[in-house]
Amino acid sequence: MSHELTLPRLLVRSLTHYWRTNLAIVAGVVVGTAVIGGALIVGDSVRASLRKMTFDRLGGIQTVVTGHRFFREQLAADLQAQAKSPSQNLFAPAIVLIGGVERHGTETTRRSGQVNIYGVDERAWSFVAPSSSIPPVENGAFLNPSLAAALDAQEGDEITLWIELPSAVPRDTLLGNKDNDAAEITVKVAKIL
Repeated sequence: MSHELTLPRLLVRSLTHYWRTNLAIVAGVVVGTAVIGGALIVGDSVRASLRKMTFDRLGGIQTVVTGHRFFREQLAADLQAQAKSPSQNLFAPAIVLIGGVERHGTETTRRSGQVNIYGVDERAWSFVAPSSSIPPVENGAFLNPSLAAALDAQEGDEITLWIELPSAVPRDTLLGNKDNDAAEITVKVAKIL
């Protein structure tokens, strides 16, 4: 029997002599692979969930035209007239602004700032909630549950919207109007969605 040390024999002896170390390395590789694989799966799941949530919030909206200034409301009607199916409601005007909301209670006043305020009519409502039986209400506001909770508002309560009026020259520039030009609009909470 030859005791000559060949590469295969060295490999077998090393594996058997350092079996604890080798087992720890294999276990580390398995755990590391599981962690990385799990993170990738969770990342894909989160990405898919966020994508679905975004599309659910958009409803039937596919394209939005925005700008620093307002468009004519007639633009929606002009685009609708040029559409391939003019009978189907494809275009709707909307005003999207950031503002503040407050509700005067009997003892306290609750405020919430940096709120997205959407001014829409029934045409836009067909995109946002096509299967909804909730019609838009003139001079009414729909609140999401988190804003309603922050304001402690219930359906039928009066709330005040504070909206900064657009300016041709930005207010933070040298020539901008520094006056606090804001519109105050009081509406009733029609629905908490």
